[in-house]
Amino acid sequence: MYKNTIPYKTGFMNTESEHKIYYEISGNQNGIPVVFLHGGPGGSSSEKHREFFDPKYYKIIIFDQRGCGKSTPSRSLINNTTDHLVNDITNLTRMLNVEKFILFGGSWGSTLALIYAIRHPEKVLSLVLRGIFLCRKSDIDWLYQSGVEQFFPEYFEDYMNHLNENERKDALSSYYKRMTSTDKNVALQAATKFANLESITSTIKTVKPDSDDKHILEIATLEAHYFVHDSFLPSDNYILENINKIEDIPSYIVHGRYDMVCRPSSAYDLHKKLKNSQLHYTNLAGHSLFEGETSQKLFDIMEELKHKF
Repeated sequence: MYKNTIPYKTGFMNTESEHKIYYEISGNQNGIPVVFLHGGPGGSSSEKHREFFDPKYYKIIIFDQRGCGKSTPSRSLINNTTDHLVNDITNLTRMLNVEKFILFGGSWGSTLALIYAIRHPEKVLSLVLRGIFLCRKSDIDWLYQSGVEQFFPEYFEDYMNHLNENERKDALSSYYKRMTSTDKNVALQAATKFANLESITSTIKTVKPDSDDKHILEIATLEAHYFVHDSFLPSDNYILENINKIEDIPSYIVHGRYDMVCRPSSAYDLHKKLKNSQLHYTNLAGHSLFEGETSQKLFDIMEELKHKF
C-alpha cells in the first residue's frame, strides 16, 4: 500500500444547487486518472483511500458525495439523488479536464460506478469494483428487513427492538421517519441503531461501532433516503437490465466470501453479465474494504492496471 500520499490540490465544486462538493487530487498530474467512489450513500472519503494507488502512475481523484464528509451542507436531502451524483462525476471530471478514467468503487460506490458507466461508457477505461451492491429491493431487504438476522440474530434483534411492533413491518421506512425527525435526540438514536447494524456486520472480526455523531447521521440518513426511494432508479433491476451497455469494459470484481452486507451472489450475477470481467472472491473477508485479502487483491489489480493504459 502507498502510505502518506498528500493531495496537491483540494477544493470545492459548485453545483446547480446549494451543494458544494469537496474534492482532492493527488499523485501524478499526468498519470492515469482514477476516480474513487466511496460507499454509503453518505460514507465519505478518507486519506486511507489513497493507499491503493501508486502516486507515480495515477492521478488520484477523490471526492465526498452530496451531504457527507467535507461536502456541504451536511446531511442535506434536497437535490440529492442518484442522477445528481452521476452528474457530479461528469462535472467534476470535466472541470479537471479528465476525458477518460478508471472508476474504483465499493458497496454503494460499486453501484454508482456501474450506473455512471451505463450512462457514460465512453468515459470509462476500466471498472474496479468491491462488495457489489446491485440496489435491488431484495439486496436492501437482506440487511434491513430480513436475511442478515440469520447470521447476526442478536444484533438484528437489537436493531428491530428500537422500533414498535407496527413499525417493524417496514423497518427501513420507520427508521427513515425517525432519522428525519425534528427532534435531534430521536434522529441520532435511530441513526446510531441503523448505522451500527451495518458496521457490526461488515467484518469477520467484530469491530467497535462508529462513535462520530456527524458521520453516523450522514451515512444512516442518506442511506435510508436513497433506499426508501428505490435509489431513484427507474426499475428494480436497473443495473443488470442495462449491463449490455458496458459488457466490454474491462472490469474487476472483488467480493468477500463472507460479506453479510452485500450478498456474494450479487458479484456472481454481475460477473456472468459482464463478458470482460474477472471475479475474485476473497476468503476470510466480509464487506469491509480494509480486510487483508480484499485490500491486497484490490491493490494488486491497481498495480496490474498501471501497465495497461
